[in-house]
Amino acid sequence: MPGTNKQSQAIIEQRIAKIMPMISFMSVQEIFRYISEKENWGVTKRTVENYVAQAKLLLKNEFQEYKKNAFENTYNNYVMLFKKAMQKNDTKLCLQIQDSMAKIFGLTQKLDITTGGQALTGFTVKVSDDDE
Repeated sequence: MPGTNKQSQAIIEQRIAKIMPMISFMSVQEIFRYISEKENWGVTKRTVENYVAQAKLLLKNEFQEYKKNAFENTYNNYVMLFKKAMQKNDTKLCLQIQDSMAKIFGLTQKLDITTGGQALTGFTVKVSDDDE
C-alpha cells in the first residue's frame, strides 16, 4: 500500500529528528538504551545505528549548506566593502580588505617548493615560448 510506506517514512523521519540532538553527546549504545527504555519504538540496535548514520548525514549536509551560505555572504560583503574603498580611492583599505579575504578563504598558505627534501631558492621558471 502506498500510504503505509509514506507513513513509515514519516515515522522514520520523526525518529531521526528525535535522534539528531542526541548524537553530539551520546554514543549509539546510549541512544539505543534510551530508545528502548523511554521511547519503546521496538527497533533493533542495527536500526538505531542506521537512524544515527542518517542523522549524521543530515547534520553534515545542513552544515555544508550553512558553510556555503556563510562563505557567499562573507564574499559579497567584502566585495561591497572593496568597491566602496575603491570609490574613495583608499588603496590602503583595499589592500587590507584583500588581505582579510585571502585569510578567510585560505589563500595565504605558504608555498614551499622542495626537491629531494631540499628547499629550492633563487630559481626561475622558463616558459618554452620565452626568448632570451
